Amino acid sequence: MAVEILHILLVEDNPDDANLIYEFLNINDQFNIEFHREDRLANALRYLENNQPNVILYDLSLPDASGIQGFLTLHKKHPHLPIVILTGLDDNNTAVEAVSNGAQDYVNKNDIEPNLLARTIHYAIERKRAEAAVQEADRIKILAQTAVTAGHLINQPLQSILGYCDLLTTLKDIPPEKLAQYIQNIREAGVQISDIVSKMEKIERHVTATYVGHTDMIDLDASASENT
Repeated sequence: MAVEILHILLVEDNPDDANLIYEFLNINDQFNIEFHREDRLANALRYLENNQPNVILYDLSLPDASGIQGFLTLHKKHPHLPIVILTGLDDNNTAVEAVSNGAQDYVNKNDIEPNLLARTIHYAIERKRAEAAVQEADRIKILAQTAVTAGHLINQPLQSILGYCDLLTTLKDIPPEKLAQYIQNIREAGVQISDIVSKMEKIERHVTATYVGHTDMIDLDASASENT
């Protein structure tokens, strides 16, 4: 059975703690470790610009980021990466807050031992993968429902365009004012379709509304991002 290669980023300013964590990870034969350490949040963020570790071990007490705010900054910039919080004696409440805000787990550095650390890392990675799979399933569902909604909304202006095109090709001697009105109606229907397509491109969340026939579909106005 092949040993999994894990790229681990440790963000820890205490060299003794860092060495202990490194030794604990190397004791475990489940992983082949690629280990990188940074001692500042700013340095870790620069490292992550060009590197994608499998997991981040993040100390809550860094010289440039103490407490929850540093974690929130890291998580906001890299929400796809699993983060395990490393705490000291007085950090457990903050660690729980970090987990409620997106961290996968936390371990107290005073209680770390090799098997616990290995299990925590393994479960953090697996939970993040499961979370990503659920998010991808939700994204596909939204895309499918958006297509259904768009088809429903586009049908009316499309039928209007086709109807006026039929009139233009079958009627003879159309009065100029009628011709101008038909062309204007075609233009307005085209603008409607263009607006629907534009909203489809901006979908960022899933808000439904009830349409004709008591059918729930995505509400394009409510679901589209105003910032796109």
